[in-house]
Amino acid sequence: MTVAFDQTGPEGTANSASSFLSTTSNEQITQSISLANATYTYSTWLRRLIGGGNVSITIDGVTWSTVAVTSVWTRFTLTQAQEDPVIGIQLEDSGDKIATAYNQLETGNAATSVIVTGNAAVTANSAYSLGNTGLLTFANASIPGSDVIVSWTGCFYYRCRFTDDTIDLNNMMRGLWELQKLSFVGSPKNKV
Repeated sequence: MTVAFDQTGPEGTANSASSFLSTTSNEQITQSISLANATYTYSTWLRRLIGGGNVSITIDGVTWSTVAVTSVWTRFTLTQAQEDPVIGIQLEDSGDKIATAYNQLETGNAATSVIVTGNAAVTANSAYSLGNTGLLTFANASIPGSDVIVSWTGCFYYRCRFTDDTIDLNNMMRGLWELQKLSFVGSPKNKV
């Protein structure tokens, strides 16, 4: 496998992510970590650069889970109880190339926010947690006072569905169809 630190990462910074180019079939890159028996979560950001073969990740070095890597940066996670994790990435097809960033192993059942460390072990901030739906929860001792501004930058979406099961399209010209109105129903309680 050819490895280079030459990719723009998910945050948009040049040369902040690595590329992996497979030179043989089912090529793997792994890292063994000596840790006591506990529940660990491995997370990695992946993006496809070349090819279409399966990409898999592991947290034990034995069981590989195929992940749906596209040309868009996506974070993938695996959680498992074990001793001495072996994290890794496998490319099925020779010639396939992916980008990876923020490979992170942490104690617990879920991946937390990315912590840029370089190679050193760190302890995640336990003052708050961020759930899979974007819910920010503060630990009791860390609840901000009324004079503290909590700000956020990002985007959100509403879960929604079409109001009708069918739609009536108008064939306005050969091979061209139009629709005057398409209605959705959503719930503010399902905001993510």
